[in-house]
Amino acid sequence: MATEYADSSTFNQEIRIAPIEDGVAVLWDPDAILPTREDARYCLVPVDMSRNAFEAAYPGVTPGAFDDEAWAHNSSWLSDDHVRVAEYWVKKPSKKTAGARLDGAIADITDADDAVIARYRASGARIEERDSAQVCRYLITASDVLEARRVAGRFIPIVPVVGEEIRIGRKLIRNGVIRHAKDPQRMSNYFHSAHTETVALQPKAPFPRHRNQRRQVSIDLGAGQHQEFPYLPYEPDTRNGGRGAAARAAAGVVAGHSRRPHHGA
Repeated sequence: MATEYADSSTFNQEIRIAPIEDGVAVLWDPDAILPTREDARYCLVPVDMSRNAFEAAYPGVTPGAFDDEAWAHNSSWLSDDHVRVAEYWVKKPSKKTAGARLDGAIADITDADDAVIARYRASGARIEERDSAQVCRYLITASDVLEARRVAGRFIPIVPVVGEEIRIGRKLIRNGVIRHAKDPQRMSNYFHSAHTETVALQPKAPFPRHRNQRRQVSIDLGAGQHQEFPYLPYEPDTRNGGRGAAARAAAGVVAGHSRRPHHGA
């Protein structure tokens, strides 16, 4: 989630929900367990930029590799063609002081001076200090901090979308929304392919004829292999068994692919 101005002529801002292109690359606090990760202390969102795009966006920065030998083997953050830039979101513990007046109004008096707090106490207001968090966003490379700013709100504004998540001890198992429908869909695709293959491999129905009839109907039979005619001229002969059976798909294949797959089948 991000904020942006509603229009170029106003100072009003709107909350915007935007996707992350490579959601799998997002690294979360491993101790976060809630589905929305609202309990995460930090989050890293890496993005690879081309060298040209990076130099245009940050003309005064020369990207470098990791100085620490423990990370020197990680060459994916810097190459001749790209520079990895990452959003590092972190929640820093802080304290908030809230004052509740007798009329029910609540004010944040964390940074208020002693005189203001004394007036609140004198008026009988309820004053409490509570645990809170300050969210900060850092835009970093392997060697530099490009941007640093505080973000309004108590939570990191990134929400994962997971189909199904099961935790067994220290092991985390994730399934997509259609995970259990994959095999039934494979079965349906197989029957569709088998049906298509069966029909494609069958020749058009042959026209049995006696050798004595060859001269009379050979032209019409040849045209019937490439065009659909309402009828073909035919001279019956007692020695001829008639026209062969028409091409048709196997009944089992047709019945198989006509069934709709069921979730979890």
